[in-house]
Amino acid sequence: MMKRLFLFLFFIFYLLLSFSQHDIFTVGFFSDPSVSYLYSKVWKNSVELFTITEGNINCQGHDVFVTEDENVYVSGIYNENPYYVGDAIIWQNGIPIFTSLGGYGSKVIVDGSDLYMCGVKRAFYSDIASVWKNGNILYSMSFSEYGFSAGAYDMCLANGDIYVAGDQTKVPSIGYSYYAATVWKNGEVLYDLATTASAAMSVFVDGDDVYVGGYEVLYGYYQVGRIWKNGEVLYSYAYPDYPDPYHSYAEVLSVFVANQDVYAVGKMGPGGNFYVGKLWKNGEELYTFENYGNSFVDCVDVIVINNEVYSCCSFFGGSVLGSSKIYKNGDILYDLQHCSATSMFIIPDSTISVKKSETNHINVYPNPTSDKITISMSENSHTALFVLYDIAGRELLRKTIKHEECIDVSRFVSGVYIYTVES
Repeated sequence: MMKRLFLFLFFIFYLLLSFSQHDIFTVGFFSDPSVSYLYSKVWKNSVELFTITEGNINCQGHDVFVTEDENVYVSGIYNENPYYVGDAIIWQNGIPIFTSLGGYGSKVIVDGSDLYMCGVKRAFYSDIASVWKNGNILYSMSFSEYGFSAGAYDMCLANGDIYVAGDQTKVPSIGYSYYAATVWKNGEVLYDLATTASAAMSVFVDGDDVYVGGYEVLYGYYQVGRIWKNGEVLYSYAYPDYPDPYHSYAEVLSVFVANQDVYAVGKMGPGGNFYVGKLWKNGEELYTFENYGNSFVDCVDVIVINNEVYSCCSFFGGSVLGSSKIYKNGDILYDLQHCSATSMFIIPDSTISVKKSETNHINVYPNPTSDKITISMSENSHTALFVLYDIAGRELLRKTIKHEECIDVSRFVSGVYIYTVES
């Protein structure tokens, strides 16, 4: 009976092994005490890919996008003094390819041959939320009635439309101004999400539904994290178990929807003292990220692939940059030292997608088995290579299959085995 387990357990193990092979690109910036400026780096998995630096100029990467041929695009800000207005910029593989004077770049997306960036364009003493396409302004979004500012922090391309999350200045009848969470679609306001101080930090479109993550300030000082769906509050997050219930600091920084489940990451704490990183699923806490050696944790990004949840967090205390970590299902996958990560991008393992398309016409059965397995292919297939390995990865059997073949495996002891089929 034990012998019938060996191929069945292998198949589960092999899938888990394969799914861990996604390439994860991360961008973050450094504060090196030996120099007076900030510079950025890009990693592929745990290996540094390149550094973004221009002499003694500050280069802060905010977002990263990677094409299938692994051209790496980073949006951000380029300035001589971090306390003054800089320039919005896009780097390709570490080389500047586009600069817009006055402002910053938040999100970068490559769609076919088109290069998009959202961010802010500074004009006179106002910030204008903007979208650039191939180096030219496509949309300028500001509260023009008053000439006040608007910011753009995230962007999503879906169904031929461009969605932007940000905030814009509002002036109510009582006279004081505040920034309010806003979503634009193709340059026009789609949702005004709140009537108090707030911001929309992330946008994700799933079918006809628009999900937005951000925050809203209640009572003038009680900041709650928000997820809105189609303009209405879906989930709210506030810091619990604090002596003063009116002091809370919570913010959603990234939202992702997969299989109708809503994932979000951000930060939460009792105010300015400290805060920890959080990952929520459908409104409930899934993981907490904290480091007792550091005071603050920003969980800045979340991506879900094949039911595996990847998240990116930065750990720091005071003015000192600590480290950044990439997590998979709550466990540390990569530890990136002495940096503040701002975004990640995942390219799914190309071998998985190829194997899926190839194995649509290949069947291996029975699984589990005790003596023989049969490999059959559709009539349109030619040949396939079957390879069997033990759990340590040692090759035990290799055979070329034509249409349908039966293979004797009775000589192998009971256990877990790995097989591949390539056509």
